[in-house]
Amino acid sequence: MQTEVTGQPELLELATEPWKERITGEILTRVQENVLRYYPELAREKSARVVLSKPPQRRRFTFIFWLTIESPEGRPLKNLIAKAYRITPKKDARDQDIRYKSQREFLFHREVYDYFSAQAEVYSVVRPLDYFPDLLTLIVEKAEGKDLGVLIKETRYALSGYQTRKTRLGAYVQRCGKWLALMHRGFPAGAALKLEPDHFERQVNHYYKRFCKAGGEVELADPLRQRILAVSRKFAGAEATQAHLHGDFKLRHLFFTPERIIPIDFGNELSGAAFDDVARFLVELKLMEYGARLPLHSDLMPYLQEQFLLGYLGSSSWPPLLRLYYVVWLWAKWDRRLKKLTTNKRVRKALDWMHAGGVQRLLNHTYVNSWFKRELTSELTILEKEVDGDNHDGHHPPPSPAFRSLKA
Repeated sequence: MQTEVTGQPELLELATEPWKERITGEILTRVQENVLRYYPELAREKSARVVLSKPPQRRRFTFIFWLTIESPEGRPLKNLIAKAYRITPKKDARDQDIRYKSQREFLFHREVYDYFSAQAEVYSVVRPLDYFPDLLTLIVEKAEGKDLGVLIKETRYALSGYQTRKTRLGAYVQRCGKWLALMHRGFPAGAALKLEPDHFERQVNHYYKRFCKAGGEVELADPLRQRILAVSRKFAGAEATQAHLHGDFKLRHLFFTPERIIPIDFGNELSGAAFDDVARFLVELKLMEYGARLPLHSDLMPYLQEQFLLGYLGSSSWPPLLRLYYVVWLWAKWDRRLKKLTTNKRVRKALDWMHAGGVQRLLNHTYVNSWFKRELTSELTILEKEVDGDNHDGHHPPPSPAFRSLKA
Protein backbone atom coordinates (compact mmCIF):
# COMPACT_ATOMS: atom_id res chain seq x y z
CA MET A 1 0.00 0.00 0.00
CA GLN A 2 1.13 3.56 -0.65
CA THR A 3 0.95 4.55 3.00
CA GLU A 4 4.44 4.86 4.52
CA VAL A 5 5.08 8.42 3.42
CA THR A 6 8.48 9.58 4.63
CA GLY A 7 9.30 12.28 2.09
CA GLN A 8 7.27 15.13 0.66
CA PRO A 9 5.87 13.92 -2.68
CA GLU A 10 5.26 16.46 -5.39
CA LEU A 11 1.62 17.52 -5.14
CA LEU A 12 -0.59 17.94 -8.14
CA GLU A 13 -1.54 21.56 -8.67
CA LEU A 14 -4.91 21.61 -6.93
CA ALA A 15 -5.80 25.28 -7.19
CA THR A 16 -6.27 25.32 -10.93
CA GLU A 17 -9.73 25.53 -12.38
CA PRO A 18 -9.85 22.01 -13.93
CA TRP A 19 -8.63 20.40 -10.69
CA LYS A 20 -11.77 18.34 -10.11
CA GLU A 21 -11.75 16.90 -13.61
CA ARG A 22 -8.04 16.15 -13.43
CA ILE A 23 -8.10 14.46 -10.05
CA THR A 24 -11.23 12.49 -11.03
CA GLY A 25 -9.31 10.94 -13.91
CA GLU A 26 -6.27 10.26 -11.72
CA ILE A 27 -8.36 8.54 -9.06
CA LEU A 28 -10.25 6.38 -11.53
CA THR A 29 -7.05 5.33 -13.30
CA ARG A 30 -5.15 4.47 -10.12
CA VAL A 31 -8.01 2.57 -8.50
CA GLN A 32 -8.52 0.67 -11.78
CA GLU A 33 -4.85 -0.32 -11.77
CA ASN A 34 -5.08 -1.63 -8.21
CA VAL A 35 -8.46 -3.41 -8.26
CA LEU A 36 -6.94 -6.89 -8.09
CA ARG A 37 -4.60 -5.85 -5.27
CA TYR A 38 -7.58 -4.66 -3.24
CA TYR A 39 -9.78 -7.62 -4.20
CA PRO A 40 -7.89 -10.66 -5.56
CA GLU A 41 -11.19 -12.53 -5.72
CA LEU A 42 -12.26 -10.29 -8.61
CA ALA A 43 -9.67 -11.90 -10.89
CA ARG A 44 -12.46 -14.09 -12.23
CA GLU A 45 -14.35 -10.98 -13.28
CA LYS A 46 -12.69 -10.15 -16.55
CA SER A 47 -12.55 -6.48 -17.53
CA ALA A 48 -14.05 -5.17 -14.30
CA ARG A 49 -14.03 -1.38 -14.50
CA VAL A 50 -14.10 1.50 -12.03
CA VAL A 51 -16.69 4.24 -12.60
CA LEU A 52 -18.20 7.16 -10.74
CA SER A 53 -21.55 6.14 -9.31
CA LYS A 54 -22.64 9.77 -8.73
CA PRO A 55 -21.13 13.25 -9.07
CA PRO A 56 -18.39 14.25 -6.61
CA GLN A 57 -19.52 16.25 -3.58
CA ARG A 58 -17.58 19.16 -2.19
CA ARG A 59 -17.06 19.39 1.57
CA ARG A 60 -15.29 22.08 3.55
CA PHE A 61 -11.74 20.80 2.97
CA THR A 62 -12.34 17.75 0.81
CA PHE A 63 -14.10 16.30 -2.19
CA ILE A 64 -15.89 12.96 -1.87
CA PHE A 65 -15.96 10.64 -4.90
CA TRP A 66 -18.34 7.66 -4.99
CA LEU A 67 -16.76 4.82 -6.97
CA THR A 68 -18.18 1.52 -8.15
CA ILE A 69 -16.27 -1.47 -9.43
CA GLU A 70 -18.63 -3.06 -11.93
CA SER A 71 -18.66 -5.94 -14.36
CA PRO A 72 -18.69 -5.30 -18.14
CA GLU A 73 -22.46 -5.84 -17.98
CA GLY A 74 -22.78 -3.01 -15.43
CA ARG A 75 -23.35 -5.24 -12.40
CA PRO A 76 -21.97 -3.58 -9.21
CA LEU A 77 -19.24 -5.66 -7.59
CA LYS A 78 -17.79 -3.30 -4.93
CA ASN A 79 -18.51 0.24 -3.76
CA LEU A 80 -15.69 2.54 -2.69
CA ILE A 81 -15.19 6.09 -1.46
CA ALA A 82 -12.31 8.37 -2.46
CA LYS A 83 -11.73 11.28 -0.08
CA ALA A 84 -9.49 13.94 -1.64
CA TYR A 85 -8.16 16.79 0.47
CA ARG A 86 -8.03 20.12 -1.34
CA ILE A 87 -4.93 22.27 -0.82
CA THR A 88 -4.56 26.00 -1.39
CA PRO A 89 -1.04 26.68 -2.72
CA LYS A 90 -1.07 30.34 -1.66
CA LYS A 91 -1.20 29.30 2.02
CA ASP A 92 1.90 27.15 2.48
CA ALA A 93 1.50 26.51 6.20
CA ARG A 94 -2.02 25.25 5.79
CA ASP A 95 -0.95 23.06 2.88
CA GLN A 96 1.49 21.30 5.20
CA ASP A 97 -1.21 20.86 7.83
CA ILE A 98 -3.56 19.27 5.31
CA ARG A 99 -0.80 17.09 3.90
CA TYR A 100 -0.08 15.73 7.39
CA LYS A 101 -3.79 15.45 8.24
CA SER A 102 -4.59 13.35 5.18
CA GLN A 103 -1.64 11.01 5.76
CA ARG A 104 -2.40 10.68 9.45
CA GLU A 105 -6.07 9.95 8.78
CA PHE A 106 -5.24 6.95 6.63
CA LEU A 107 -2.54 5.59 8.93
CA PHE A 108 -4.70 5.91 12.05
CA HIS A 109 -7.70 4.46 10.21
CA ARG A 110 -5.60 1.45 9.30
CA GLU A 111 -4.46 1.03 12.93
CA VAL A 112 -8.05 1.12 14.17
CA TYR A 113 -9.14 -1.30 11.42
CA ASP A 114 -6.42 -3.78 12.42
CA TYR A 115 -7.34 -3.43 16.09
CA PHE A 116 -11.03 -4.09 15.55
CA SER A 117 -10.33 -6.96 13.17
CA ALA A 118 -9.22 -8.85 16.27
CA GLN A 119 -12.44 -8.01 18.16
CA ALA A 120 -15.90 -9.53 17.81
CA GLU A 121 -17.19 -9.16 14.27
CA VAL A 122 -20.08 -6.99 15.45
CA TYR A 123 -17.52 -4.22 16.21
CA SER A 124 -15.93 -3.35 12.92
CA VAL A 125 -14.52 -0.41 10.95
CA VAL A 126 -14.95 0.40 7.30
CA ARG A 127 -11.95 -1.07 5.46
CA PRO A 128 -9.16 1.33 4.35
CA LEU A 129 -7.73 0.35 0.98
CA ASP A 130 -5.12 2.83 -0.23
CA TYR A 131 -3.59 6.28 0.04
CA PHE A 132 -2.20 8.39 -2.82
CA PRO A 133 0.13 10.95 -1.21
CA ASP A 134 0.54 13.21 -4.24
CA LEU A 135 -3.27 13.46 -4.54
CA LEU A 136 -3.85 13.67 -0.76
CA THR A 137 -6.51 11.03 -1.40
CA LEU A 138 -7.70 8.12 0.72
CA ILE A 139 -9.51 5.14 -0.75
CA VAL A 140 -11.86 3.22 1.58
CA GLU A 141 -14.73 0.82 1.19
CA LYS A 142 -18.17 2.35 1.26
CA ALA A 143 -20.00 1.50 4.48
CA GLU A 144 -23.04 -0.72 4.20
CA GLY A 145 -26.40 -0.06 5.82
CA LYS A 146 -27.96 3.21 7.03
CA ASP A 147 -26.39 5.89 9.15
CA LEU A 148 -27.63 6.42 12.70
CA GLY A 149 -29.19 9.81 11.97
CA VAL A 150 -31.45 8.28 9.32
CA LEU A 151 -32.44 5.43 11.66
CA ILE A 152 -33.34 7.88 14.43
CA LYS A 153 -35.53 9.96 12.12
CA GLU A 154 -37.26 6.84 10.81
CA THR A 155 -38.00 5.76 14.37
CA ARG A 156 -39.05 9.15 15.67
CA TYR A 157 -41.58 9.76 12.92
CA ALA A 158 -42.79 6.18 12.63
CA LEU A 159 -46.59 5.97 12.59
CA SER A 160 -46.59 2.33 13.66
CA GLY A 161 -44.29 -0.12 15.42
CA TYR A 162 -42.62 2.62 17.47
CA GLN A 163 -41.75 0.51 20.52
CA THR A 164 -40.18 -2.22 18.41
CA ARG A 165 -38.13 0.32 16.46
CA LYS A 166 -37.16 2.12 19.66
CA THR A 167 -35.87 -1.08 21.28
CA ARG A 168 -33.89 -2.04 18.20
CA LEU A 169 -32.44 1.46 17.91
CA GLY A 170 -31.51 1.42 21.60
CA ALA A 171 -29.53 -1.78 21.03
CA TYR A 172 -27.69 -0.10 18.13
CA VAL A 173 -26.82 2.97 20.21
CA GLN A 174 -25.66 0.82 23.13
CA ARG A 175 -23.39 -0.92 20.65
CA CYS A 176 -22.00 2.52 19.72
CA GLY A 177 -21.05 3.07 23.34
CA LYS A 178 -19.33 -0.31 23.56
CA TRP A 179 -17.44 0.35 20.32
CA LEU A 180 -16.18 3.72 21.55
CA ALA A 181 -15.15 2.25 24.92
CA LEU A 182 -13.18 -0.46 23.09
CA MET A 183 -11.43 2.13 20.96
CA HIS A 184 -10.49 4.31 23.93
CA ARG A 185 -9.13 1.29 25.80
CA GLY A 186 -7.20 0.10 22.76
CA PHE A 187 -5.64 3.51 22.04
CA PRO A 188 -4.70 5.12 25.37
CA ALA A 189 -2.85 8.44 25.29
CA GLY A 190 -0.68 8.75 28.35
CA ALA A 191 -1.43 9.39 31.99
CA ALA A 192 -4.69 10.87 33.20
CA LEU A 193 -5.04 14.61 32.63
CA LYS A 194 -5.20 16.65 35.84
CA LEU A 195 -7.54 19.57 35.21
CA GLU A 196 -6.38 23.12 35.93
CA PRO A 197 -8.87 25.76 37.19
CA ASP A 198 -8.94 27.41 33.75
CA HIS A 199 -9.01 24.17 31.72
CA PHE A 200 -12.33 24.95 29.99
CA GLU A 201 -12.03 28.75 30.00
CA ARG A 202 -10.38 29.20 26.61
CA GLN A 203 -12.85 26.91 24.85
CA VAL A 204 -15.90 28.49 26.50
CA ASN A 205 -14.74 32.02 25.70
CA HIS A 206 -13.83 31.08 22.14
CA TYR A 207 -17.37 29.93 21.41
CA TYR A 208 -18.77 32.96 23.21
CA LYS A 209 -16.90 35.25 20.80
CA ARG A 210 -18.21 33.25 17.87
CA PHE A 211 -21.69 33.46 19.32
CA CYS A 212 -21.49 37.26 19.53
CA LYS A 213 -20.07 37.43 15.99
CA ALA A 214 -22.97 35.33 14.74
CA GLY A 215 -25.44 37.90 16.09
CA GLY A 216 -26.19 36.26 19.42
CA GLU A 217 -27.56 38.30 22.32
CA VAL A 218 -24.88 39.08 24.91
CA GLU A 219 -27.36 39.71 27.70
CA LEU A 220 -28.82 36.27 27.12
CA ALA A 221 -25.62 34.23 26.83
CA ASP A 222 -23.19 35.94 29.18
CA PRO A 223 -24.91 34.85 32.43
CA LEU A 224 -24.79 31.26 31.19
CA ARG A 225 -21.14 31.65 30.23
CA GLN A 226 -20.34 32.90 33.73
CA ARG A 227 -22.13 29.92 35.27
CA ILE A 228 -20.24 27.47 33.07
CA LEU A 229 -16.89 29.04 33.98
CA ALA A 230 -17.74 29.14 37.69
CA VAL A 231 -18.74 25.50 37.90
CA SER A 232 -15.84 24.34 35.68
CA ARG A 233 -13.28 25.91 38.03
CA LYS A 234 -14.55 23.67 40.82
CA PHE A 235 -13.27 20.66 38.90
CA ALA A 236 -9.67 21.81 39.38
CA GLY A 237 -7.59 18.81 40.39
CA ALA A 238 -10.01 16.26 38.94
CA GLU A 239 -8.45 13.69 36.63
CA ALA A 240 -9.68 12.86 33.13
CA THR A 241 -8.70 9.64 31.36
CA GLN A 242 -6.92 10.37 28.08
CA ALA A 243 -7.14 8.42 24.83
CA HIS A 244 -6.80 8.79 21.09
CA LEU A 245 -10.21 10.12 20.15
CA HIS A 246 -12.27 9.50 17.06
CA GLY A 247 -12.80 13.27 17.12
CA ASP A 248 -15.92 13.28 14.97
CA PHE A 249 -18.07 10.54 16.47
CA LYS A 250 -21.39 11.75 15.11
CA LEU A 251 -24.58 10.16 13.83
CA ARG A 252 -23.81 10.34 10.12
CA HIS A 253 -20.43 8.67 10.69
CA LEU A 254 -21.98 5.52 12.17
CA PHE A 255 -23.51 2.95 9.85
CA PHE A 256 -25.50 -0.09 10.88
CA THR A 257 -26.50 -3.39 9.42
CA PRO A 258 -28.45 -5.96 11.48
CA GLU A 259 -25.13 -7.69 12.16
CA ARG A 260 -22.68 -4.90 12.93
CA ILE A 261 -21.73 -1.27 13.50
CA ILE A 262 -19.44 0.36 10.93
CA PRO A 263 -17.86 3.70 11.97
CA ILE A 264 -16.25 5.86 9.29
CA ASP A 265 -14.16 9.05 8.96
CA PHE A 266 -11.11 9.22 11.22
CA GLY A 267 -9.93 12.59 9.92
CA ASN A 268 -10.32 14.43 13.24
CA GLU A 269 -8.34 11.97 15.36
CA LEU A 270 -6.56 13.62 18.29
CA SER A 271 -5.39 12.87 21.81
CA GLY A 272 -7.50 14.18 24.65
CA ALA A 273 -9.96 13.42 27.43
CA ALA A 274 -12.05 10.35 26.58
CA PHE A 275 -15.15 12.13 27.91
CA ASP A 276 -14.72 14.65 25.09
CA ASP A 277 -15.72 12.00 22.52
CA VAL A 278 -18.53 10.76 24.75
CA ALA A 279 -19.98 14.21 25.41
CA ARG A 280 -19.93 15.19 21.75
CA PHE A 281 -21.94 12.14 20.84
CA LEU A 282 -24.47 12.75 23.62
CA VAL A 283 -24.88 16.32 22.35
CA GLU A 284 -25.40 15.00 18.80
CA LEU A 285 -28.27 12.89 20.12
CA LYS A 286 -29.73 15.85 22.00
CA LEU A 287 -29.61 18.03 18.90
CA MET A 288 -31.97 15.62 17.17
CA GLU A 289 -34.66 17.26 19.33
CA TYR A 290 -33.67 20.72 18.10
CA GLY A 291 -35.79 21.90 15.21
CA ALA A 292 -37.81 18.67 15.07
CA ARG A 293 -40.71 18.99 12.68
CA LEU A 294 -43.21 17.44 15.06
CA PRO A 295 -43.05 16.79 18.81
CA LEU A 296 -43.40 13.05 18.32
CA HIS A 297 -41.91 10.54 20.78
CA SER A 298 -40.12 13.03 23.03
CA ASP A 299 -38.88 10.13 25.16
CA LEU A 300 -36.60 8.83 22.42
CA MET A 301 -33.47 11.00 22.82
CA PRO A 302 -33.15 10.62 26.62
CA TYR A 303 -33.62 6.88 26.16
CA LEU A 304 -30.88 6.75 23.51
CA GLN A 305 -28.53 8.77 25.71
CA GLU A 306 -29.09 6.25 28.50
CA GLN A 307 -28.42 3.33 26.16
CA PHE A 308 -25.19 4.92 24.93
CA LEU A 309 -23.97 5.42 28.51
CA LEU A 310 -24.89 1.82 29.34
CA GLY A 311 -22.70 0.73 26.46
CA TYR A 312 -19.79 3.00 27.27
CA LEU A 313 -19.82 3.05 31.08
CA GLY A 314 -21.95 0.04 31.98
CA SER A 315 -24.30 2.45 33.79
CA SER A 316 -26.82 5.06 32.69
CA SER A 317 -25.70 7.49 35.44
CA TRP A 318 -23.91 10.64 34.34
CA PRO A 319 -20.54 11.25 36.05
CA PRO A 320 -20.31 14.96 36.98
CA LEU A 321 -17.19 15.46 34.83
CA LEU A 322 -18.97 14.00 31.80
CA ARG A 323 -21.89 16.36 32.35
CA LEU A 324 -19.44 19.28 32.40
CA TYR A 325 -17.98 18.22 29.04
CA TYR A 326 -21.55 17.83 27.79
CA VAL A 327 -22.48 21.38 28.87
CA VAL A 328 -19.37 22.79 27.18
CA TRP A 329 -20.15 21.04 23.88
CA LEU A 330 -23.81 22.03 24.02
CA TRP A 331 -22.61 25.59 24.52
CA ALA A 332 -20.31 25.20 21.48
CA LYS A 333 -23.24 24.24 19.25
CA TRP A 334 -25.23 27.41 20.00
CA ASP A 335 -23.39 29.76 17.65
CA ARG A 336 -23.27 27.06 14.97
CA ARG A 337 -27.04 26.81 14.97
CA LEU A 338 -27.34 30.58 14.76
CA LYS A 339 -25.07 30.55 11.70
CA LYS A 340 -26.83 27.56 10.18
CA LEU A 341 -30.18 29.31 10.38
CA THR A 342 -29.08 32.71 9.11
CA THR A 343 -26.98 31.28 6.26
CA ASN A 344 -29.79 28.97 5.12
CA LYS A 345 -30.55 30.07 1.56
CA ARG A 346 -34.31 30.08 2.03
CA VAL A 347 -34.14 32.01 5.30
CA ARG A 348 -31.62 34.48 3.85
CA LYS A 349 -33.75 35.03 0.76
CA ALA A 350 -36.86 35.62 2.88
CA LEU A 351 -35.05 38.15 5.09
CA ASP A 352 -33.65 39.98 2.06
CA TRP A 353 -37.08 40.08 0.48
CA MET A 354 -38.67 41.53 3.62
CA HIS A 355 -35.78 43.99 4.19
CA ALA A 356 -36.34 43.46 7.88
CA GLY A 357 -33.27 42.99 10.05
CA GLY A 358 -35.50 42.83 13.11
CA VAL A 359 -37.05 39.64 11.77
CA GLN A 360 -33.69 37.88 12.03
CA ARG A 361 -33.34 38.90 15.67
CA LEU A 362 -36.87 37.67 16.38
CA LEU A 363 -36.15 34.41 14.56
CA ASN A 364 -32.96 33.83 16.56
CA HIS A 365 -34.68 34.63 19.83
CA THR A 366 -37.72 32.42 19.32
CA TYR A 367 -36.24 29.54 17.35
CA VAL A 368 -32.60 29.20 18.45
CA ASN A 369 -31.90 31.05 21.67
CA SER A 370 -34.90 29.80 23.62
CA TRP A 371 -34.00 26.16 22.98
CA PHE A 372 -30.34 26.49 23.94
CA LYS A 373 -31.07 28.67 26.96
CA ARG A 374 -33.57 26.13 28.27
CA GLU A 375 -31.32 23.12 27.76
CA LEU A 376 -28.16 24.78 29.11
CA THR A 377 -30.00 26.12 32.15
CA SER A 378 -31.40 22.68 32.91
CA GLU A 379 -28.03 20.94 32.61
CA LEU A 380 -26.19 23.62 34.59
CA THR A 381 -28.74 23.37 37.40
CA ILE A 382 -28.15 19.62 37.66
CA LEU A 383 -24.39 20.07 37.52
CA GLU A 384 -24.35 22.81 40.16
CA LYS A 385 -26.32 20.58 42.51
CA GLU A 386 -23.80 17.80 41.94
CA VAL A 387 -20.93 20.14 42.74
CA ASP A 388 -22.40 22.34 45.47
CA GLY A 389 -25.19 20.20 46.89
CA ASP A 390 -28.91 21.04 46.78
CA ASN A 391 -29.14 24.44 48.48
CA HIS A 392 -32.87 24.99 48.00
CA ASP A 393 -33.56 25.36 51.74
CA GLY A 394 -30.69 27.71 52.54
CA HIS A 395 -28.37 25.03 53.93
CA HIS A 396 -25.15 23.87 52.39
CA PRO A 397 -25.08 20.08 52.16
CA PRO A 398 -21.93 18.44 50.77
CA PRO A 399 -21.42 17.77 47.07
CA SER A 400 -22.54 14.46 45.61
CA PRO A 401 -20.40 11.35 46.25
CA ALA A 402 -19.67 11.15 42.51
CA PHE A 403 -18.17 14.64 42.55
CA ARG A 404 -16.28 14.10 45.81
CA SER A 405 -14.70 10.96 44.34
CA LEU A 406 -13.10 13.09 41.60
CA LYS A 407 -11.11 14.96 44.25
CA ALA A 408 -10.14 11.87 46.26
